[in-house]
Amino acid sequence: MALRCRVGGKVVMVGSAQPLEGTTVHRAGDHGRLVLPRWAVLDLGLPDPAPAPDPPIILNGVLVTADTGDIYVCVHEGRRFLLPRADILPGTNVTKPGDRGRIVLAQSTARNLGLLPGGNPPSGSS
Repeated sequence: MALRCRVGGKVVMVGSAQPLEGTTVHRAGDHGRLVLPRWAVLDLGLPDPAPAPDPPIILNGVLVTADTGDIYVCVHEGRRFLLPRADILPGTNVTKPGDRGRIVLAQSTARNLGLLPGGNPPSGSS
């Protein structure tokens, strides 16, 4: 048996095996909460209410070569890149030009800077 549900203005068919504990909608006419496994949410084309967290990446041995005020110019494993201060996470221990140490970034930031496989070439790279 399937339920026809309206979720955020979208009508979807939900199989009886899909709802999880905490669901308060059980039959036609019910109003309430529908709790689904993540795969079912994505399969139905619904927006993901809780995107996966962006884990931090630690880069050791980073050399800060310049500081423009808002942006560090850094070198890591022979690659030069521009790093906005706003993208630096707690745990970073470099603070000024000449410092060599650890920079902590969100994984998406590191990928966008070309510091991880599958990323873009680093901005300002040479």
